Amino acid sequence: AGDETTSAWQRHCFDGATPVEAARDGARTGARDGARGVSDPRLALALSLAREAGRQAVASLGAVTSVWKRPGERLTRVDIDIQSRMLQAIQARFPHDGIVAEESGGRLGTDREFVWALDPLDGTNNFVLGIPCFAISIGVLRAAEPHIGVVHDPNTGLMVHARRGVG
Repeated sequence: AGDETTSAWQRHCFDGATPVEAARDGARTGARDGARGVSDPRLALALSLAREAGRQAVASLGAVTSVWKRPGERLTRVDIDIQSRMLQAIQARFPHDGIVAEESGGRLGTDREFVWALDPLDGTNNFVLGIPCFAISIGVLRAAEPHIGVVHDPNTGLMVHARRGVG
């Protein structure tokens, strides 16, 4: 499980494994993404969306073309497709929630109690270059305060999440 350089906190958070072992095992099995026993329906959806987006991104890695949104920032069809799927799923499950989506620049209902913030492919430049250093990032605000955050690194299988008051 751990050695002297692995803290008790790391062993606890990664089910007794080091973070590197957990990431490696999670990439193989998908079992260490923290989705078990999630009671918040928005967190459950965010975890599911991040996991699915990660699968799509990894399957497309190194085989994409891009356009420049602005200097230094690329956009791919994968960004657009992932975001579109996220938008559809959120609107179907939580039609009264607002959404701020990076790739469309869209802001839908930002005055609502719950507002989702989506970056479907955080690190698009690396993704386009075939560098496996990118993530799927999803946040949810409640009454303009951070409520849920999910970041998924599909290259290692590591997914971290937090919910206000829970961690």
